[in-house]
Amino acid sequence: MTSPVMERKIQWTRGLFADLEPHQTGVYLNFLDRDEQDRVPMAYAESTYRRLSAIKVQYDPDNVFWLNQSIRPPDRDAERGGPAAVKL
Repeated sequence: MTSPVMERKIQWTRGLFADLEPHQTGVYLNFLDRDEQDRVPMAYAESTYRRLSAIKVQYDPDNVFWLNQSIRPPDRDAERGGPAAVKL
């Protein structure tokens, strides 16, 4: 549980990030937080992300390796509304 002061700071930071987002391109994969899974595709070129997604299906279909920056199997993303469900 976060304190009200900390929650205001988090909201301010997220608001600043949202204001700056139109002026950025791409992301640095190692700086993504656990609540930013939807931004993982932005760390890769479209063709690279699709290739990695296909590899994920082949070698890790159960998403055993699922850390916050991982690429989820496309079928699971579609079920959960994750990044692969979003058109790149």
